[in-house]
Amino acid sequence: MIRPPESSALIVGMNENAARFCAAAAALSQSDGDALGVLAAAPGGEKSERLISRVLSYGHTSVAEHIVFNVAFHNISAVAEQFLIGFRLASFTVKSRRYADFSEACFFVPTGLSGRARELFENHARELFGEYARLRAAGIPGEDARFALPYCFRSNMLVTVNARELIHIVARARGNFLPEINALGERLAGQLEKLCPPIFAALPKASPETAPERAFGFYPPAENTADIVAAPADADALISAAEAVSGAVFDPLRPGREAEQLCYTIRFNALSLSALTHLARHRMQSLVIPRIYGGSFGARVLPRTIATDPEALERYSAVFARSEEAAGRLASDGYGADTLVYLALSGMTVPALTTMNFRELELFLRLRTCRRAQWEIRFAAKDLLSKLRRLDPERFGMIGPGCFETGKCPEGRMSCGLGAEDI
Repeated sequence: MIRPPESSALIVGMNENAARFCAAAAALSQSDGDALGVLAAAPGGEKSERLISRVLSYGHTSVAEHIVFNVAFHNISAVAEQFLIGFRLASFTVKSRRYADFSEACFFVPTGLSGRARELFENHARELFGEYARLRAAGIPGEDARFALPYCFRSNMLVTVNARELIHIVARARGNFLPEINALGERLAGQLEKLCPPIFAALPKASPETAPERAFGFYPPAENTADIVAAPADADALISAAEAVSGAVFDPLRPGREAEQLCYTIRFNALSLSALTHLARHRMQSLVIPRIYGGSFGARVLPRTIATDPEALERYSAVFARSEEAAGRLASDGYGADTLVYLALSGMTVPALTTMNFRELELFLRLRTCRRAQWEIRFAAKDLLSKLRRLDPERFGMIGPGCFETGKCPEGRMSCGLGAEDI
């Protein structure tokens, strides 16, 4: 297995005439004339940059949202990927571990490892990739074999993000206790300095982040998949008030702004690190998850395809046991979370807390209770839906997968062919 070049973040595109458009937006609120007139009169070049810098210095950072960047993250670790998808106002496309084969994927080696410790880490990482390949060769689906992948595996992703959110990403990345993420932040800052000096000038100074003292905690296995932590005390009153203002009628199957008045806080008690990506991609939510070094090798997901195959089960169990042993040996040699995080396995489970409004929750349930959804997130979504139906049968009794809600499968040729199901 050949290690690729170091992780990289490359800004591959930005919207045309971005600075001029942003300058027009900065001038619009205090200018005469219509939007097209202000845009036509907007200065270009250095004048645009000076105007943007001045407005940003006043704290009016919303004008930076008119500048949009396309960023390619090349061969970053899954740890860095997990960091990036935590930023809500960006669009991400990630290479799927459900469908793509990662047998030949390379892995990231954390800085600071040397001598016997580096040899231990690299040998263990190669062993894990070998076990992943053997599980796939034995007929275990890729979406289940992936739980054996360590979080040092290389990921690739494309991101589209406005400048305001990119400022937040770079600010959090620079000074991060993980050198890999800190380096990504510095590379992005260097490119912004050349491409868009006003945005670079708006970047706050890096604040060094301290690594946690404990590399791994323990989350006990969950008896329930999902729990409703908080729900509207009087949903009828909230909907009635919204309908009185908008003049629209609330429809659970086509929820509009009225539905956003209903907010629900949900705790998923044990999701694998892989399943977190299926949850995090729902953008309009407030999601709280542990840092991924806060997991336990003893708390893990067990796919049915592996549980029913004695040989695969033995291999799978050994993967976690050997990973725990390797992490323990590195910890005893003085290595902390900035190293051990890369040995976290995709199948390790952690809790997650999220708050969604009804509109986003309907979308989540419609997509994730479908038979096409990944089985783990589907199981959690079905458990959640059953509890929401008991809480509010009138509204959530109409919610379910697309075929349930409309009587027609939206998946086209990818349809499971079984039609609506009663869940």
